[in-house]
Amino acid sequence: MTLVPHVLGLPYNGAREGETEQTIRVPFRVPRAATRVRLHLAPGLQDAEESTLDVTGVQLTGAHLGRRGTGGVMSSILHSWGGADLSSGAWASQWADVGLVPGADYIISYAYTNPSGRSIAAGTMAAFRNPSAAEHANVGGGTWALDTMRVGPMSPALVLDVDGTPVTVAVVGDSNAAGRGANLPYHETYAHITGRATGRVVIPLGYTGETTSDYDLVSPKWTRVLGLAGLTHVDAVVIASGINDLNIGRTAALTLSNLDRVVTRARAITDGPVHVATLPPASWTGTKETERQAYNEALRAGGHGDGVIDLDAVLRSTSTPSQIAAGYAGTDAIHYGTAGHAAAADALVPLIESLTAPAEPDGWHVLASGQTAPLAGTDIERPPSASIVRYTRTASQTVTPTNMWGVEVTVRDGVVTAVNDRNTTSAPATPIPQDGYVLSGNFTLRSW
Repeated sequence: MTLVPHVLGLPYNGAREGETEQTIRVPFRVPRAATRVRLHLAPGLQDAEESTLDVTGVQLTGAHLGRRGTGGVMSSILHSWGGADLSSGAWASQWADVGLVPGADYIISYAYTNPSGRSIAAGTMAAFRNPSAAEHANVGGGTWALDTMRVGPMSPALVLDVDGTPVTVAVVGDSNAAGRGANLPYHETYAHITGRATGRVVIPLGYTGETTSDYDLVSPKWTRVLGLAGLTHVDAVVIASGINDLNIGRTAALTLSNLDRVVTRARAITDGPVHVATLPPASWTGTKETERQAYNEALRAGGHGDGVIDLDAVLRSTSTPSQIAAGYAGTDAIHYGTAGHAAAADALVPLIESLTAPAEPDGWHVLASGQTAPLAGTDIERPPSASIVRYTRTASQTVTPTNMWGVEVTVRDGVVTAVNDRNTTSAPATPIPQDGYVLSGNFTLRSW
């Protein structure tokens, strides 16, 4: 079992100016099975402005974890936590021995009193989201007025105790990485979507308005979020930042120089690759658009980080490359919407899968049918002769791509947990676990 942080997406609702009693509801899904969960509330987890908020006198009156029902309400409570004093600026709940599974719909609800009723900004971006009527209906209705919604005073995050030892990836960036424009009803960023698609732990570390020169301030918050779960390192980092630099008039050359410093800082939290992302369009013309294109071409040419995630190529309009494609655009020209976050997630999947792909099968031998046989390969077509092939889960491969003439075993943590004798039962293909793999044997290598 491994502890990992799970930064939550946008809430359904938030505090307004003058309110002294506030309840926040945040929906979520998990990327892989967890056996227990802990809730953290703290300023500064998701946005730079939060770290300086005055939370004097703020009291948590209760928090609940439950299943998300129709209309964004909590249909059943799985666990409840009591009240706490939030004046110290951070709070962590006791562990809840509640099993969470991928694909299920959950919601966190927490209520607090805020005696001053002051305006409290927060980085979960509800202040900048203006849902359509259909989206309102999906989350229970209500009116969200721009620039009057606030979420604070405390950002929510979870720590999950998950099966196995997952690969972890941090996605560092600005408001798009933080979830502005992110898809309803779950308000997941493309980092969340990538994690669910691959079963890996992809951690969004996006901060609204950040530029490449702000990371002297922000980078300690990377370690703060990771530290919720006792992590000091991740397996890879993706840096998706720079659009705010160009928007305030910086040149591509200066932004690239700053980016290189961010890459260096990222190497303090990973021994793996640090990838950089191109900047999607912002409907600019003139100098800004010229600088954006120059920045992207420099990244594609290499020399900045260890690889490139080409978000520009994925999200731009084919007819008007200076704009986000209509199907991917959010509520403004610079942020992507539901489909845009899904497309950005697809762009990240190859990196995630390259990190999680098993080692080449050289040297692997499997004991089957009373004999030791070499592994024929991983994620290949099973040969029409006595062979054993290993299959791993990817976004496009969730069951074994084999015919019925074999016997397959599911392996987790080196232990066979299930046997599927397709040869004699005509059973369907074997589901591939997110935290393991399937061995498929045929002919004389099908007895386990």
